[in-house]
Amino acid sequence: MLNRSFVIATIFVSMTLWAQPAVAAGAPTQIIVTGQGSVSQSPDMATLSFSIVTNDDVAETAASRNNAIYNNVLTRLGTLRIAKNDVRTTYFGMNYVPRPEPPPQQPGVAMPVRGSERYGYVVNRGLSVTIRDTKNAGRAIDAAVNAGVTDIGGVAFGIADQRGAFGSALKRAVLDAQSQAKTLATAANLRILRVRTIQQGYAAPVSPVPMMRTMAAAPEAVPTQIEPGSVNVQATVTITFDAVPSV
Repeated sequence: MLNRSFVIATIFVSMTLWAQPAVAAGAPTQIIVTGQGSVSQSPDMATLSFSIVTNDDVAETAASRNNAIYNNVLTRLGTLRIAKNDVRTTYFGMNYVPRPEPPPQQPGVAMPVRGSERYGYVVNRGLSVTIRDTKNAGRAIDAAVNAGVTDIGGVAFGIADQRGAFGSALKRAVLDAQSQAKTLATAANLRILRVRTIQQGYAAPVSPVPMMRTMAAAPEAVPTQIEPGSVNVQATVTITFDAVPSV
């Protein structure tokens, strides 16, 4: 008759030996890659930046002139079917700039001619105009110039459905990461087992078209033309894969 303790010990040893291959296999190898994807589309919207600057020795007059130009801008942009809610005031401020004391004039020395300094009460209003039809970008600039805007800060072209464009770029980034991981695994005689972690990268914003233009009288009015080109939406993703020996 077998001893009961001997039987239990035999079963325990057998179970330990059976579990040894799993321990020997160890943890999976991790492959970490960063995939990139991009989508290039024609822009379907544009954002214009305008400034209206007025000044006067009387604060009320300086503000009234600024408001008059602003209303004129709204009217002229309205003829291009640009809604009022697409014209947003980004900044409005007033400050007083005292006139400098003129230096004592010396005989035979001409006084220096000052440039475009503004004195008195200076009112500055910034506008952001959203254009739903990129063909109207140049026309909107001309309309604003004729309305009396002081400066044009820049033009930024973009895509209305930014989420959809970024989603397409993100899918391409994932496919790129999978392709890289597969190449690395094959070279190292490994087999992709599963995705352990995945992290979305930073999406770079679309850079505006640089354009600085101060209003001045021109001998001949030439319509403003702006070619938008294409908008490139980029996405990155970092994925950690678990891999095991392929044998």
